[in-house]
Amino acid sequence: GLSSHCADKFLSANWRFIMKTVSKLMTVLLIYVAIGTAGLAQDRPRDAGSKARGQAYKFWVSRSSNAHARDNARSIFHYGRIEQAVPAAPVQEHLTAVRDNVQKSQKAISELKKDNPENKEALASIARVDAIHKKVLEHCDRMDTQLADGEGDSEEVCACCVDMHRDLSAADAEMEKLMKALKIEKLELPGKDGNSVPPQK
Repeated sequence: GLSSHCADKFLSANWRFIMKTVSKLMTVLLIYVAIGTAGLAQDRPRDAGSKARGQAYKFWVSRSSNAHARDNARSIFHYGRIEQAVPAAPVQEHLTAVRDNVQKSQKAISELKKDNPENKEALASIARVDAIHKKVLEHCDRMDTQLADGEGDSEEVCACCVDMHRDLSAADAEMEKLMKALKIEKLELPGKDGNSVPPQK
């Protein structure tokens, strides 16, 4: 009767309390396991070559972007020689490519700067490349002014391209020094089946 009913209520209340406690403990345990797993993942030693490969990738992104900017400066120069009055639209297309590539090169090289705070030789080369890139962007602004009326004078446009091309070549020469400072090897050529081919000497 009554005593049995009270016992059932007592057991039921205690069972609910036990289940809630177990549930809380399991939640806490899962949190600790998750934190521990994350910690182990962070502490796990990285592939010894991963940093070097990352640096090489950033370097080649910067150098190839600089080369693309130079190619576009060369294209503007040859286009400018076609006629005395140079239409602005095609030139602006190449100028946009110059700016985009210079900025991409700057971003990659700034990451190399962060990665090598103790490498004075590399930092000196990076600083020189950065100064050159700023000059190139100034050349782009100068050409924008020349093209403000919808066309530019061929002689002025070509002269600006000569300066731009010279500076981008100087940046490339400085990157050759940076490559040596960072001990970066030449890129292997893509081969069949995902294999790479050593570059020609």
